Amino acid sequence: MKSKRGQITVFIIIGLLILISAGMFLLVEMGVLKEELSAEAFKIRTGMQIGGQVQNFVEKCVIETGQKALIFIGQHGGYYQLPVVFDVDLKLPYYFYKNKSKFVSKKEIEKQLGLYVDNELKFCVKNFGSMVGYKITGGKSVTSVEIQKEKVVFKVKYPISVVKGRVVKQLNYFEGRVKSRLFVIHDMLNKFMIDQVQNPDSVCLSCLYKLAIANELRAELGPDENITLFTITDEKVKINKKSYVFEFVNYYE
Repeated sequence: MKSKRGQITVFIIIGLLILISAGMFLLVEMGVLKEELSAEAFKIRTGMQIGGQVQNFVEKCVIETGQKALIFIGQHGGYYQLPVVFDVDLKLPYYFYKNKSKFVSKKEIEKQLGLYVDNELKFCVKNFGSMVGYKITGGKSVTSVEIQKEKVVFKVKYPISVVKGRVVKQLNYFEGRVKSRLFVIHDMLNKFMIDQVQNPDSVCLSCLYKLAIANELRAELGPDENITLFTITDEKVKINKKSYVFEFVNYYE
């Protein structure tokens, strides 16, 4: 009996040791897992913070460059790259030439704005030199633009890799919105040019002025022999505290 009791006692002790060992192993594993989860959570949280800072920086540049794009294309009749038919001296496109309309479409203006941002955004980003403590590499941007009634939306696909310490963050899409009534200006000029094509031998000044007043815009003309310079000014929605100016020329035979 004593022998059996001794054997049972040994088995119990061995079982307890196994349970204790298993428990200690689980505690160690849980501790390691907790540390891993904590480290991963730290990386995610830090990555979000780093990504947010760079995201805000780039989107400010998108807005700033977008504003410059709007000003530039306004000074060049809706173009960043002038079309084939344009006035060499004034560097402005003809909207009416040899009794035919050359009026720029809204889709083309959106394309021209996108070209401006893609070529000029780097001058605002400046190779991310102001982002001290970060290692940032960027690819080539591709910008799509939508001219809406009260604003112009710039959507930029711009792959960027951000590294800080052991944290790596990948960013790809940025957006900027600029208040503008370019939609209204284009719509007004479209109506004016329809009338111009129907009456190629004259300029309906009263028609233009009525359209401008109805849209809270100012229209001015500067005739010079066969060429007439048109200047449309928006004082209601300004960019960088300056009235928005949109210019183009017509050629009358």
